[in-house]
Order: sequence, then C-alpha cells, then structure tokens
Amino acid sequence: MVCDLDPLRDTGLAYARRLMDAGVPVTVRNVPGAWHGFELHAPDTRLARETKGHWRDQVRSALYPEPAEGAGAEA
Repeated sequence: MVCDLDPLRDTGLAYARRLMDAGVPVTVRNVPGAWHGFELHAPDTRLARETKGHWRDQVRSALYPEPAEGAGAEA
C-alpha cells in the first residue's frame, strides 16, 4: 500500500516494481487522498476503515485461498 500524499509513495512503488521484476507476486494499492500513517492517526475515517477492510480481505485470501471450482476432496 502506498499513500497518494505520502512523500515515500514513489519509493514504495519503485520497491513494488523491483519485486515484480524479480517474479515476486505483488499487489499494489495507491490510496488516493491518504497520507503516511493515516490509518493510525485517523482510524475512524471512512478511508481508514475501507483500507483496513481491503487489506484484511487480501490477507485472508492469501492465507485461506478459495478452492478451484471443481476441485474437491478425493475419495
């Protein structure tokens, strides 16, 4: 995650690009209107809640992937 108004945004995007170039699976999200630490300093805002929800869902999907359609337990 990078924040649109964060002075470190470009550094974060460049790091993500280097990981992608190295073949590492990466998800990048630029949060428009956000600043560095917004989710800590303004946790009750809609933007912070939505962003935390997005990342919670991403982590859950990575840890507990949905089984492929048609894939079931073998007998």
